[in-house]
Amino acid sequence: MATMKEVGEHLDLGLTSIKELLRDGTIPGAKGPGGLDLDECRIAYIRNLRGKAAGRIKQAPPPVPDGALELNAERARLAHHQANKAALDEQEVRGDLVRAEDVTRSVSDAFRRVRARLLSLPTKLTPIVLGSTDTVEVKDAIEAGVLEALAELTRETVEDDGQEPSE
Repeated sequence: MATMKEVGEHLDLGLTSIKELLRDGTIPGAKGPGGLDLDECRIAYIRNLRGKAAGRIKQAPPPVPDGALELNAERARLAHHQANKAALDEQEVRGDLVRAEDVTRSVSDAFRRVRARLLSLPTKLTPIVLGSTDTVEVKDAIEAGVLEALAELTRETVEDDGQEPSE
């Protein structure tokens, strides 16, 4: 029978490590007042090391102090984000992805052009419909003006992006 200090010396471990091995059940505890069985502790410790080396026994990660970052987890997180960014960059290069600021700018420009064309309709149509008393003629003139404005906007859009308008 041996003391914890003697088992530690025999296994080349400190007293704290022996206490941890006893606490987690890696080595058997004392079976009475005589202390620890040196041979049983050695065999249990060797079996534990072999199990860890073969991957049958999972090693607990070292404790991480509160607030501290776990290096491997942070590296994995960084690699994940870098892969996501690379995938987005690739989609942008292929033209499958458009930046939000580009979409916002294009839509704003389109709305400005539409607004300007619509606001110009009264000025263009007033002389045409001013003297008319025929409601069908007034309606046709307004409709023609709206269609002309839409056609102009479509032509501007085609010139801007170089593509044909879709009907």
